[in-house]
Amino acid sequence: MDESSSSYDQGMRLLSRSKYRDALGMFYTHVVLHPDDAARAYERVAECALKRAAELRSSGKPEDGTSRRSEWLLHPIEAEAEALAASSDDGDEVLYVLADKSVHDWRLDDALRLSNLIRAWKAERTWIRNSLALKLSRIGRRDEAIELLSESVQICEEISQVWLRAESLAKIAETFASLGDVDRAYEIWMKASALALGVQTPNFYDEGGGVGHEIATDLAAAGFLDQARKIATEIESESRRSFALEQISRITEARGKRGHSPYPRAE
Repeated sequence: MDESSSSYDQGMRLLSRSKYRDALGMFYTHVVLHPDDAARAYERVAECALKRAAELRSSGKPEDGTSRRSEWLLHPIEAEAEALAASSDDGDEVLYVLADKSVHDWRLDDALRLSNLIRAWKAERTWIRNSLALKLSRIGRRDEAIELLSESVQICEEISQVWLRAESLAKIAETFASLGDVDRAYEIWMKASALALGVQTPNFYDEGGGVGHEIATDLAAAGFLDQARKIATEIESESRRSFALEQISRITEARGKRGHSPYPRAE
């Protein structure tokens, strides 16, 4: 067995015995000795960090959503994982996993810091910020949430794949709507729809048409029925276009019975 394979196998054995710090060292050795196989080692690094973090935390979430220094500061093993991730272009996956887990654990400041270290995964970075904005709003930090989302719109400009940029913008728009800023959401939905429909093909499974479909139904749910129908009719795939229009009809009917939009409007 070669040395690099041995280091990975040793890491797996240590991981199975809950020796997370020792396992982390073995996986780091694997990355150094065998960079072509670094991706799977990064996955294990993230696993080590998250399992050790879960083991260390026995209390509930802090009520204010901040990281209490004594209880909620990132454990050194997570800091090591962060440093390892930041040292390579392949490290964004580790940072994304850690940031997502931090949001889940209400370590909101840690989540923002980790997400800001993501370099290549621009779309995923905005997804983290969407989740973060919703939780910030829930604990009375709405202004911060809105600012975070506004910054995310700018981050989307760096996403090279047009359909993915459109999808990321659409998700940001939905988050704005959930926070009560429906007018801002509408503006972003329209920008996203233009991008998505501009690169679509007639294939039902085409990403651009799929994003356009999602935006049309989101607009309908927010009460922008005319624009929702307009976008739906511009979808090139006949079957997807019919499906989108059918969904909009059902949403319109449900809105009539309910009498209001599911999205609140900020006072």
